This record gives sequence, C-alpha cells and structure tokens, in this order.
Amino acid sequence: LYDPANVEHVLLDKNKDKIFAERLSNLFFQESTETIAELLDKIGYLYENFGYYKECLKSKERALEIAQETFNSSDIEIATYKNNLGRTYQILGDYEKARQMIESAIEIDINNLGEEHLTTNIHKSNLATVFFDLDKFEEASVILEEVLSNELKYNVVNLRKKW
Repeated sequence: LYDPANVEHVLLDKNKDKIFAERLSNLFFQESTETIAELLDKIGYLYENFGYYKECLKSKERALEIAQETFNSSDIEIATYKNNLGRTYQILGDYEKARQMIESAIEIDINNLGEEHLTTNIHKSNLATVFFDLDKFEEASVILEEVLSNELKYNVVNLRKKW
C-alpha cells in the first residue's frame, strides 16, 4: 500500500494536495471531512517545509474552508485552523491578513477556553510576532507581557497542585 516514490511524486505535484489528502484519508482513516481538513493542514506544513509557500497557503485555506463546513464557527477547531492559516499569511508577508486571522482565532479561544489558557497564549504569542513584523513594537510588547503573566499564573497554580 505504501509506495514512498509515489508519495514523493504527489507531494511535489503542486496541484494534487486535496487528492493526496483524500487518498490518505481513505487508506488510513474513516472518511470524514474532519480528517480531510486535518490532512490538508498537515500537507500545508509539508509544502511549507519544502518551500512551496503558495501551495501551503492553498492547502491551509482549503483546510479552513472544510473545517468551517464541518464545525460551528465558534468551535475551538476553527481557531486552530485560523491560527495556522494566519501564520502562513505571515510567512508570505501578508501581515494584515495574518493579524486578522490570528485575532479571530484568539477571539474563539477566549470564548471557549478563557483568557489564560495555554492555547490562547500560544495564539497571542503568534499575534505578537505579527505585530513585530508590522513594526508595532508597543502592541507586541503588551501582548507578550500578558502572555508571560498568564504563564506565570498557570505555572504557580500547577506547582501548588504538585506540592
């Protein structure tokens, strides 16, 4: 079933990301749109690692599109896909789209997980890097101070639980 040469060919063929994800889904997972969205997101990371940024963007945009068809728009899964897509926009230098996408992810995080949750803080840290890229150092600094404060609270609470 597994042919490494065939997988490499598909990965390097820039137009086959969805077909590849669907094939993997059929081979290894039960068919579901969740699985296809997740695979497309992961394939986006493969494209990114190969330096195929436009293909990465296409794959992650499609992953978000499928996730939005599958989940409620306020579900935490949507936040993850939006954050990942925002990071791709950042890599491509489209900082405004990156900012909008990651801010949208953070809003979902806060509504579902709370202001101090680890995932919320990770996404906030990602937003801070976008602000750095936009030369908005004050905004980035405020976000990072908030993240650090949240992390310190989290670690103190967990240390107390252990003792």
